[in-house]
Amino acid sequence: MKAALVGTVGDRKLYYILDSPGDDNDGALVTSDGRVMELNFFSFVNKTSGIKKIMRTPFHEYLWAPPSEKNQKDWFDTFVNKKKQVDEKMLAGMPVLSSVGGKKEKLNK
Repeated sequence: MKAALVGTVGDRKLYYILDSPGDDNDGALVTSDGRVMELNFFSFVNKTSGIKKIMRTPFHEYLWAPPSEKNQKDWFDTFVNKKKQVDEKMLAGMPVLSSVGGKKEKLNK
């Protein structure tokens, strides 16, 4: 699993699963005690208020900003249809985790 921290909801951390196989569980919410709740990322985001979005990297900006006409197809193919992987250049300089919850280990790039 490759996961990126993309926001918080109170004391819980919200992750986007970068290598989700295309099923509904492409996100995870981790409680302060390490419990993990798998979730449909965009469904959760649309239903939840109070999400503090992380906007530090090109990946975060691409994920959270509404897609423009120019990049709408790429955005949907990446995040909704899962036909395209996130460009590694966008992930440069940000931690990518190999697991969420409990003990976390960063993936070496």
